[in-house]
Amino acid sequence: MGDAARLFPPGVVSPFVNDDFGDVFGFFFAISGDSFSNPELVRYAEQLRRELVLVPGVGKVAIGGAIPQQINIDISLPKMGGPRHYP
Repeated sequence: MGDAARLFPPGVVSPFVNDDFGDVFGFFFAISGDSFSNPELVRYAEQLRRELVLVPGVGKVAIGGAIPQQINIDISLPKMGGPRHYP
């Protein structure tokens, strides 16, 4: 593959060969719930993963697409008394 990659036009990404057949996906499952928060859904997915790896013939279970928790803090400068400089 490396020899052939040198013949590719500029900007073409080199091919990737996945030789770890244990990383082949067989099934995709989606977990959703209108009445559950994202952290609750992630915890449920992790619990489900722990159970699925115990099933005979299951080699690997991966969780993808989990939304990381984020906290936004909006501060009103006028309510804080305007901008201040701290050392």
